[in-house]
Amino acid sequence: MKRITLILFFLLILKINTFKAFGNSNEINCNKKFKISLYDFGLFYSKETNSGIDKDIALELEKRSKCSFDFITNSPRIQALKLLETGDIDISMSSIETPERDEYAYFYHYQQSKNYIIIRKNIHAKNWDDFISDPNLKFGIVKGYRHGVSDEKIIYLKKQNRVIEYLDPFKLYKALKKNEIQAVLGLVPVYKFYLMKEKGLENLVKEFDWNPNEKAVKNGIMMSKKVFTKEESEKWGNILQNMVHDGTIYKIFRKYLNENESNEMLLK
Repeated sequence: MKRITLILFFLLILKINTFKAFGNSNEINCNKKFKISLYDFGLFYSKETNSGIDKDIALELEKRSKCSFDFITNSPRIQALKLLETGDIDISMSSIETPERDEYAYFYHYQQSKNYIIIRKNIHAKNWDDFISDPNLKFGIVKGYRHGVSDEKIIYLKKQNRVIEYLDPFKLYKALKKNEIQAVLGLVPVYKFYLMKEKGLENLVKEFDWNPNEKAVKNGIMMSKKVFTKEESEKWGNILQNMVHDGTIYKIFRKYLNENESNEMLLK
């Protein structure tokens, strides 16, 4: 009887150890305090208020993963991408996937967005061809940002020395107000923020969709391959996917945007 009891005891211990080894395989490996890059990017994140869509999403990720985050907010995007490539930053928010970036990062999406043209009202260009045909007009962009199908037009303007690059959106919209540039591309949460921020700018500009056939571009977190394995990154992707499906992401959008704007950003 004692022998049977002893065998049952060892079987129980074996079962417990097996559960520990394999039963928690979906848990995130919180082996460090993860560095998360946020960008001063309108309603996505504002350094001034230390708040925004991306900050709220990151905080929810921190809560659900049960890991600790160290938020990096002082690196321009182009610098942060280099740090992520080397593994000195772990995760970047609001990032667009490209073949080049796929070489050093994993991507998991949580929103989609489209760029609109914000152009000064005194400029009569109604489309890209009108703008390109006037050699006196200059276009502004933030260094390191991607603009979907519009990148082709921007490259063309660059060859004509008609593109001015700025380190952050704040400087970009300042330049638009001063008429240093005549047009920019902006996502709704970005230009909405800066049109409110820059007094008088809203009355100087108008909005156009110069790429009506362009599909919204998916954005999400970018995870360094120097830090995460594919399997580990997928665990984070699953958390993010659950946040999309259970309505958490939409609730965060609605905190900062109206209903139509929030619906436009929902992943389809």
